[in-house]
Amino acid sequence: MDVFRAIRTLGIRLLRFPFAEESSLEGAYRKRLGIPYIFVNSARWPRRQRFTAAHELGHHFLGIDRDFDHVDMSPSGSAQYDRPADWFAAHFLIDESSLASLLRSEHDPLRKALLAMQEYDVSLPAVAIHLADLGEISPDDKQQILTAVRDPSTTLQDIAAGAGVSLTREPRPDNTRELGDDYLAALSEIRGLGYLSDERFSEMANLQFA
Repeated sequence: MDVFRAIRTLGIRLLRFPFAEESSLEGAYRKRLGIPYIFVNSARWPRRQRFTAAHELGHHFLGIDRDFDHVDMSPSGSAQYDRPADWFAAHFLIDESSLASLLRSEHDPLRKALLAMQEYDVSLPAVAIHLADLGEISPDDKQQILTAVRDPSTTLQDIAAGAGVSLTREPRPDNTRELGDDYLAALSEIRGLGYLSDERFSEMANLQFA
């Protein structure tokens, strides 16, 4: 599922820009006077960007009839708003019927998660949480996978090799700059949320005319 194409098709303003130095900023959703926009930090790894975009799209549908501001930081913010948006994102990116077919002959929880990660291009933690929600793996299995991912001495390739799964390496962040027709307006809104300095705003604003 191409979440970025879906956002554009829905007429939501999409702004992707690498905010490497604002390292805790993941994405944002804002709707004002009926005009929605989604921001995604393109300095993140592609799988993370996809889930962030789908998460922000979830905020759009969850609050579609009202003006709404939401900023997603790392680590994640308010569970009150983020858990339903995460649920939406997982269901948007992972087709349940094809998932059942993919995992039908697989019994090992870690292998299930790794296969789904590869198939749907979603991070291993997000997949583990979703599989547990669907009852495909147990809560204990989910926790073991999350613990393994958070271990700084272990890479994803190590985890996959231990499970006998060969992974295609995820492309590195490409620092996409998708400015859009309403770039300056969206940029001003991000500054208005307090996550962009005046100096950085001026630097980014000049890109439209470069």
